[in-house]
Amino acid sequence: MSRIIIAFSHNASREKIGQLVEQCGYALRASCRCGADAIRAVNQMGGGIVICGYKLADMTADELMENLGSAVQTMVVASPIHLDMVENAAAVRVASPISRMQFKQALEQLLELEIAQVRARGSQRSPEELALINHAKAILISRGMTEAQAHSTLQQRSMRNRCKLTETAQQVIAAYEINPH
Repeated sequence: MSRIIIAFSHNASREKIGQLVEQCGYALRASCRCGADAIRAVNQMGGGIVICGYKLADMTADELMENLGSAVQTMVVASPIHLDMVENAAAVRVASPISRMQFKQALEQLLELEIAQVRARGSQRSPEELALINHAKAILISRGMTEAQAHSTLQQRSMRNRCKLTETAQQVIAAYEINPH
């Protein structure tokens, strides 16, 4: 599941960008007017993607990114003049007016970066999560896969469904319990 938050001070901008997110096939998790609300939403979700304008009601995009740190991927949508003022090198900059194709490409780039970031944290799995993943792999191995194929299958399903590897493992285990053959 994608963790997409939009933050724009103007209602019309929030609505337009929210519609673009949904037209690209993704779910919007939060729509914020100010940076403080966006920070709160990111903290509740433990990370995500923030799409914002250059200036929010209480801070600039740079200030927002500074407050969020590396927990999020950020896209700034603004006029070319305002984009030139964004100093944070990690921000994906998209000039407005924006086409759906440009927006979708930038959003997919951010989603890939977020997936890579989540994978990098994958080595921090708890023993319970590792046991769950290993149990799902064992089920797939019992159905004729090698260990590498089972692991790859779990990863591919997780990416395709945009969910955590442990969630995919739970789905495999649940499916096996329903139909063990």
